[in-house]
Amino acid sequence: MIHLLDINSIQFSDIEKLIKDAIPESTFLDYKQELPSGKDADKKDFVADLASFANKDGGIIIYGISEKRDDNGGKTGLPDSIVDLPTNTDDHIKRFEDYARSYILPRISQLQVKEIASQDNKKRVLIVKIPKSHDVPHVVRFNSDQRFHRRGNSGKYEMDLPEIRQAFISSGLQMTQIKKFREYRVNQIDQLDTPVKIERTHTLIVHFFPTHTFGEQLYTAKDLQEQRLVPQFLSRVDNHRIHYNLDGTVLSEFPNTNSGESSSYLQLYRSGGIESVDTFYLRPFMGNNIHMGFLCERLLFVIQSYLRYARNLNLSGQFYIGVTLLKVSNFSTIMKERTTSPPQRFDRDLVMIPEVIITDDYQNVDIQIKPLLDMLCNAAGFQHCFFYNTNGRFDQNLLKN
Repeated sequence: MIHLLDINSIQFSDIEKLIKDAIPESTFLDYKQELPSGKDADKKDFVADLASFANKDGGIIIYGISEKRDDNGGKTGLPDSIVDLPTNTDDHIKRFEDYARSYILPRISQLQVKEIASQDNKKRVLIVKIPKSHDVPHVVRFNSDQRFHRRGNSGKYEMDLPEIRQAFISSGLQMTQIKKFREYRVNQIDQLDTPVKIERTHTLIVHFFPTHTFGEQLYTAKDLQEQRLVPQFLSRVDNHRIHYNLDGTVLSEFPNTNSGESSSYLQLYRSGGIESVDTFYLRPFMGNNIHMGFLCERLLFVIQSYLRYARNLNLSGQFYIGVTLLKVSNFSTIMKERTTSPPQRFDRDLVMIPEVIITDDYQNVDIQIKPLLDMLCNAAGFQHCFFYNTNGRFDQNLLKN
């Protein structure tokens, strides 16, 4: 079934086979003879098609295939022939991506568009692959119009109120699953059930999950290892080792030669998620104090790197961020290195900061995680995170003043 293939592995012969075998349109497959124009009606129809697949189970739209007609001239849903498309498909691909960003909320992650040409380059089709989404329901907002669409066997249709309500409920269940998994992993880490041996000491944990792919097996361990952008460790690690497990790929600091323990690791999940665990960064600074300014700065830095990593995996949309601290009740906390204010402290051993959901807007990560950093500083005994300027941006200069 062509919709199950990776878009980069689809050949022109696969398209010809659809016609030869008379494979009909379905909830996963749609044929279009012409590319959408820049007219409003075509834009609206195009994004409604995308949203309808995302709100169902995903699928493929193939542009450049005409449909057979019945005796009355009606469409049958069966492919007839390949009709040549314009040669400037790059312009259309960019336009498609712009439409999807502009008119669909939340954005559809991992939308893929590719031209496939015959060997003699005389015929070509354009394929749009839409993944199954867990950020459902996606709404099409066009000017003042707002509609929810879903894919059926005979094409797209407008969702009714019960379907829309059920889609929102399903999306909420996904978030509940992520929360439960985070709680489970924190408990396992506390019991030293980790992919590499770590020290039983104060521990910093960050969980980063794309909400729409959680629990899916999208990437092989090889895919994750070959990414040119490596997520940052919580501590500064110059060299690391790589090994593989059932969950994906593990990057870890080289272990201590005596204890065999690593102080930092990254579990890269097949869904594109990350579990980052570190037993070094929370080591007290200036006596028995944890420097909250440096901690906030480092968290911002690593979360930015996780978004870059996700983008490299062609992931976009919404991301779950959870920060947890273990065994910190004995530590005092300070906001700045030079301060006359008395140290504060964490009042509990396990500090699990409530999650925040952010988008792939890399340039504004500091704004999006401010609630998380404020709550982290609350847990450390302070009113809020003191390192945001009057424009609401994280300001490194405030770390020194």
